[in-house]
Amino acid sequence: MTEEVKDYRIQTEEELSKKLYKLRMLNAEKAKIDARRQKELDETEAWYRAEAKSIDNKITETNELIDDYARRQLADDKYWKYADRNGKISKRKSEQWNYNKQDILKRGVADKYIKTKRDLDWASYKKSLTELDDGRLVDENGELINDITVTHDLTITIKPTED
Repeated sequence: MTEEVKDYRIQTEEELSKKLYKLRMLNAEKAKIDARRQKELDETEAWYRAEAKSIDNKITETNELIDDYARRQLADDKYWKYADRNGKISKRKSEQWNYNKQDILKRGVADKYIKTKRDLDWASYKKSLTELDDGRLVDENGELINDITVTHDLTITIKPTED
């Protein structure tokens, strides 16, 4: 028994015309569903942005309230922290030193703070500085240092429990 293999190739110009018509209709149908898809995506995006913005604002407001409460608690008790099943509050202190090595080198510092390549040994020099109550710095000789500032920062970390 021999099976006949059907030849699906286009044989005539009439078949070609029908296939071109079919292709045109398929492209039109695809353009129609693409337009519908784009319309639905635009509507979804508009809805999402409004909802997300509202929720983001509420999250920001809640974080600000929690941050305010945590800072007030830390003002009373520097070891305060909080944790329960809904999340935890912790703190991390950091310092930001703003300085210019070239200015410090021009002003002059003891040789023990200078590396062999004539570079400031910042780690050692920083340890020799003393911060006054008003935020100014004094070196080990008691001289006031005006070209270095230190900024203290306290970061509150809010970690809600993941579901």
